[in-house]
Amino acid sequence: MYDLILAFSIAKLCIWLVAMIVVCFFICLRVKFNEIPLEEDKAVIVEESQPVEEETVDDTVEEVEEPEEVEEVEEPEEVEETVEEVDDDTDDENNEAIEIPLEEKDRLVIKTSKFTTKLKLCSDNTKEYYSTIKNSLLSYGTHDRLSRKCESFRRKGLIAKITISGRTLRLHLALDPKNEEKFPINKYHQIDLGEKRQFTEVPFTLRVKSNRALKRALELIDLLFAERGINKKRRYVESDFAKDLVVDGEAIFDKLGHPEQLSATYSVDAYEAFNRDYNEAFEKMMNLLPVEEKESKQITEIQNIYIDTVLDKINGDVISLQTLKDANIITKSSNNICIKIHTKLEKKIVVYCDEISNDALYAVLSLGGIVYLTK
Repeated sequence: MYDLILAFSIAKLCIWLVAMIVVCFFICLRVKFNEIPLEEDKAVIVEESQPVEEETVDDTVEEVEEPEEVEEVEEPEEVEETVEEVDDDTDDENNEAIEIPLEEKDRLVIKTSKFTTKLKLCSDNTKEYYSTIKNSLLSYGTHDRLSRKCESFRRKGLIAKITISGRTLRLHLALDPKNEEKFPINKYHQIDLGEKRQFTEVPFTLRVKSNRALKRALELIDLLFAERGINKKRRYVESDFAKDLVVDGEAIFDKLGHPEQLSATYSVDAYEAFNRDYNEAFEKMMNLLPVEEKESKQITEIQNIYIDTVLDKINGDVISLQTLKDANIITKSSNNICIKIHTKLEKKIVVYCDEISNDALYAVLSLGGIVYLTK
């Protein structure tokens, strides 16, 4: 019995050994033909694939970042394009543009003054030229429209435009500037701006800088309407358009590029913020103020006048030597005043003074008021 069990165990062991040999044989064949990779090969494949994935990711990131760098470089180019458009609209001789540095973007932005601001800052003669030409155009029944860049006049189409280049008035008419037989250039000295988009309908451009140039402009206006068979209105009443062209707070802040400073009431916080950020602007503001000549040149001790103290005591909205004397706030012999303010101003006023503090100047101008320096 023992021998039988031993023989059976030996046979079973032999069968197991044969089976193992067969399995090992097939495994070796599959490995030889790369059907089953070894563990070491798997590790090598993984290690080799990881650097490839990292390089792919890096390349992708670089390709994405390149456009962002290009955009950062192109930002100044966009500003230059804006500057070109401004120059075209202001007839390329306009030196009214103010460069305002913006710290957040660290670049220059060009801001241009409005047409009405430029008019207010012109000489009295130029304002008179403007008033005369506008009356002439309106007398033919035209309809005028003010824009930021110009004033247009229409009747059965665009007839004329008025613009300001620097401090010079320009009249643009719907006439042919190339017809030198009809319009001798040595007489009218016209400019052809027909290539500019905003003047394609009114290419005939005339600079009005003297009474003679004004006379020529009026002649051309009459000729233009005669060609179109349009007569003047019989009952047209002329208006003095120059009287309203006074350098006020709106014009000064627009000129300086800070129209956002205009407000309905004076704010001490707003003044302090403006004084902190643009302290150098006060000298420019003083230089832009209109000047009035005094009746008396007598020099007396300067008296300090506080706006929010005297406004309730005078008649009207004008603070001057005369209104202060009429209200018995200063003596009849006083001839020099300095305007100051405590904290309050809630209406638009006109001030005539020898001197004015920065906070009082800001207060009056921020409400659209007017400050005359008396000399």
